[in-house]
Amino acid sequence: MANLFEGNYQGSLYSQETAYSIYSGAMTRLYGWVALGLATTGAVGWICAAAGFLEGLGFLGLIVLFVLWIGSLFVLRFAASRVPPTVLGVLYLAFTAIGGVLTSLSGRNTPARLSWRLSCSPAASLPQ
Repeated sequence: MANLFEGNYQGSLYSQETAYSIYSGAMTRLYGWVALGLATTGAVGWICAAAGFLEGLGFLGLIVLFVLWIGSLFVLRFAASRVPPTVLGVLYLAFTAIGGVLTSLSGRNTPARLSWRLSCSPAASLPQ
């Protein structure tokens, strides 16, 4: 297979420097959005868990939040080519914020979370 960037290959649209510049710019923007989404998820999850929001949320509330989260994913998918990038960025951050709410609620009364809390407490390390 021929390397498109070596020599005088006639099918090459960009020089090697231009191609690397396009690639590195796109990857920088992509990872920037991923980092911003992860920070949004973590911040919203931490705030919801620390403040005790949604503690009385029942099973139906969890289902509604999950459907809202999946629905926002479908909205993102179908709006990707139809709306301006700014609106798409806001929709993405809303999707990650809903994911943060779900993250704060995951495992709130499960044995795994309870065992983690007990293992971190000083009384758990004392002999009985």
